[in-house]
Amino acid sequence: MINETVADVLAEQTPPPERDALAEYLALRERIAELDAVTREAKKRMDAIEQIVIEDWAERGRQNVKQNGELIYVHRELFVNVPAANRPAVLDAVRLLGMDELVDTPDPTVPTGKLKTRIREWIKDDNVPDEINGLVNIVQKSVLRTRKA
Repeated sequence: MINETVADVLAEQTPPPERDALAEYLALRERIAELDAVTREAKKRMDAIEQIVIEDWAERGRQNVKQNGELIYVHRELFVNVPAANRPAVLDAVRLLGMDELVDTPDPTVPTGKLKTRIREWIKDDNVPDEINGLVNIVQKSVLRTRKA
């Protein structure tokens, strides 16, 4: 009887390990939510600074800077999207332009990756064909990237 009483008293005074774990779990969940909010605010500020720097560098003809052991540089991203409704017309345009190597068979389609590669070449030459330009969404975006200098 004494052993049962001591066990009961100990159980009441110390929470079971499960309770400790769940309390820590909830505390960590709350901390992660707080850190996510801080991260979102920092990301907004970084995005604003990035646009300022990119615009300034474009005006000054600058492409990169070394600072604090890092190379900060402008990278131009290319996004290509073919709307579903335009896919048959893009296929026809590619064939009309004599670029059958872009067409995948047996189900004739023009993979976006292959098309993006060709569009990148056309952009370098400043010569995107009108047949493609009106059918495909092409977006170029300048972003800052970093790497060890």
